[in-house]
Amino acid sequence: MLIDVHGNFYAPGNGVAGNSWLNERYLECARRVGITQVVGKVMGSWAGGTRTYVPSGEEMRCGNRFMLELMQAHPGFVFGYVFVNPALGDEACAELAYGLGHGMIGLKLGAAVRCTSPLVEPLIEICIAHDVPVLHHVMQRRRREHPGVVLSDAGDLAELAARFPRARFIQAHLAGGGDWAYGLRAAADRPNVWIDLSGSGADAGMVERALELVGEDRLLFGTDLTLDTALARLETLRFLGVDAERIVTANAGHVFPGRFA
Repeated sequence: MLIDVHGNFYAPGNGVAGNSWLNERYLECARRVGITQVVGKVMGSWAGGTRTYVPSGEEMRCGNRFMLELMQAHPGFVFGYVFVNPALGDEACAELAYGLGHGMIGLKLGAAVRCTSPLVEPLIEICIAHDVPVLHHVMQRRRREHPGVVLSDAGDLAELAARFPRARFIQAHLAGGGDWAYGLRAAADRPNVWIDLSGSGADAGMVERALELVGEDRLLFGTDLTLDTALARLETLRFLGVDAERIVTANAGHVFPGRFA
C-alpha cells in the first residue's frame, strides 16, 4: 500500500477555476503513481468562502459535506479529515462529531486559533475518544504574526502534544517552507507527533535530518499540493536504504489504526 495522509480537494462553487477537474486529475494521477488510499480535506476558501484557514460555520460544513461525497464516490480509496474552526466552540465540536460519526477518520486544524488555545482542547478530547489523529497546519517556525490568521508552529504543536499524550498528531508539510530543521527539533522528543513529509520544498538534507532527529517510525508520506516532490522524497528514502514501505504503509496504519484494508 501507498497511503497519502495529506490530500486536498476543492468543493464546487469555491471560485477556483476548474475545481472539479483538479479533483479528478489528482485522483487519476494518484492511482497512476500507485497511491492506494488518500486521506484528504476541503479547507475554508476551497469550500466556497474567502478564508482558507479560518472557515465560517457554513464554509466548514460545506467543505466537510463535499468530502463525505467524495468518500462515498470512491469507497476504500478516499478517506476524509473533518476540517473545523475551533473559534466556533460548540459548533466546531458538533461538526467534528458529525463527521466522525459519518465515517471520517481524522481532524484537520488550520490557523483560526493557536493550537495551544483552550478552544482546541475539547476537539482533542473528541479525537482521543474516537481514536483518530489530528493533522495540524504548521508554519515550521513562526517568526512573526500574520494578518487574518493565527498560525501555530512546530513548537506550539509540541506543547499541545505534551499536554495530550494519548492523542496522535501529524505535523503538516515539513517541506512546505520555512525552518524545517526547527520543526524536526521541536518534534524530536514528542513520540505522539508524526512528521508529514509533504510540501513543495526540495532542500538538500531534509530527509536525512528527518531520519536522524525523528526516525523512520514517525515519518509519513503525504502529497499536500505536490505529487512530484512527495514522490521524490520517497525515492530519496529508498536511495538511503530506508524501508520506505514501512513509512508509507505501516506508519500510516499506526496513526489510523484499522482504517485501511
